[in-house]
Amino acid sequence: LLQTAYEAIHSADTQATVISAAFAPTTEVGPRNISDVRYLEDIYRLGGGVYMDAVAAKPYGFNSAPNDRTVDEAVLNFSRIILLREIMEAYGDGKKALWASAWGWNSLPDTWEGDASIWGEVTTEEQIAYTLAALARAEREWPWLGGMILTEWQPNRIDPTSAEWGFALIDQQGEPTPLYTALAQREQPQAATDGLWHPMTPYAQYWGVWKFSPLGADIGWVNDSQATFKYAGRDVALVVREDNYVAHLYVTVDGRQANATPRDIDGRSYILLTSDSLRPEVNVVAVAQNLRYGVHELQLVANDLTPAELQDRWALVGFAVSSGNMASPYLQQVIVATFTVISAVVATIVSGWRLPWGRVGQQLNRIWRPLGQTGQLILSGLVSFVLMIGMWLTWHAGTPDILRKEPVQLGLAIITGGLIYLELHTVITLVALVGLFIIVYNRLELGLMLAVFFAPFFLFPVELYRFAFPMMELVILVTSAAWGLRWLVERASKKRGFVL
Repeated sequence: LLQTAYEAIHSADTQATVISAAFAPTTEVGPRNISDVRYLEDIYRLGGGVYMDAVAAKPYGFNSAPNDRTVDEAVLNFSRIILLREIMEAYGDGKKALWASAWGWNSLPDTWEGDASIWGEVTTEEQIAYTLAALARAEREWPWLGGMILTEWQPNRIDPTSAEWGFALIDQQGEPTPLYTALAQREQPQAATDGLWHPMTPYAQYWGVWKFSPLGADIGWVNDSQATFKYAGRDVALVVREDNYVAHLYVTVDGRQANATPRDIDGRSYILLTSDSLRPEVNVVAVAQNLRYGVHELQLVANDLTPAELQDRWALVGFAVSSGNMASPYLQQVIVATFTVISAVVATIVSGWRLPWGRVGQQLNRIWRPLGQTGQLILSGLVSFVLMIGMWLTWHAGTPDILRKEPVQLGLAIITGGLIYLELHTVITLVALVGLFIIVYNRLELGLMLAVFFAPFFLFPVELYRFAFPMMELVILVTSAAWGLRWLVERASKKRGFVL
């Protein structure tokens, strides 16, 4: 069907842009529904990529904010669209645009009595904040995005019970919603930000003879075609359509010669529009790089052109802006957090080595021995169950809640012992794990007994992040670690002259 429709459309209009039907997000893998990620990959695997000029997706935000950067097939959020983009690039389709043809956050009034939302639900204030933040993030980070279309202007008024009204910009009375008002009042940037920009962008101005179309801008033949483009960033490039002809675009930035292009014998920076293959090609040509971040103005002058060379060339396809390495701030956070965690671990080991473990062991034995074998067994079972419940509460959603914290905050929480910052069930898990380790350390046979007890539940594992472990295996791991530590301590105790 895709091939038939594509060929029919292009036979009627060779300049038409065929965009795939938008892929609805789902984590299901069959039989009735299939993940949008796997569906797109199947299309490419079967050779369907050549029958799409662009791809469309529906990056609904569901219940999470747009700055939730979890990119996982098992998670439904605004960042999910990145998975589709990665598939496009993996199959060599990175030059095509990816459209967000339906997106947003659903917000229904407290008095709503209609259908429940299948897209999650947020408050009106959250809907406004999330939508504005999503637009800002897309403009800043996703230059490959073709366009963003909110899900609903005004749903079918015949069905007032549809949960789609939670997306509406115009309500059932025909009045603008708070989201509409917020979007209308949204301040527009004074210059183009990160991304790809069509020549018709309001940030570009033109003088002389120009023609415009969806394909770009066509330069006039009287050598008086000039343009300026105002942008905010560090790097700027031109997207040009090169071909088997000789023509030049002379470029400057802030009145100075561009630093990323060659120069002629007169010292002028220029772009040659002759393609290497002598066939039509669309290429991104860097103009200026590594400038001080701020607002800059690119000036463009077309020259050395003749009428025959200009016929329907559409040489200027667009502008590209970048603020440099946008991943740098996040990489810096990861580096700081990693260094902090390593420092904390080293400090813990050094401090622990100096502790009087002999006296600590004696105190623990005074508490442990009066329990008797029955009490010790019961306590071991209770602690293992608490551990299992704590892990389920922490990791049941697929991604550990603890890992949703900002790296630097997490590192500081660890080094300062800020348990209050962590979720309660995470604390329960850690305490139970330490408690189970101490119990098994004192009586290794209890670890083996617990492993036997949990063996029948092998088919009901506990999820840890992306992996599933039977409780039996976890108990065996704890027992093995306790045995290893006990062996090391016994060797050390012989040298130091104390016994635990």
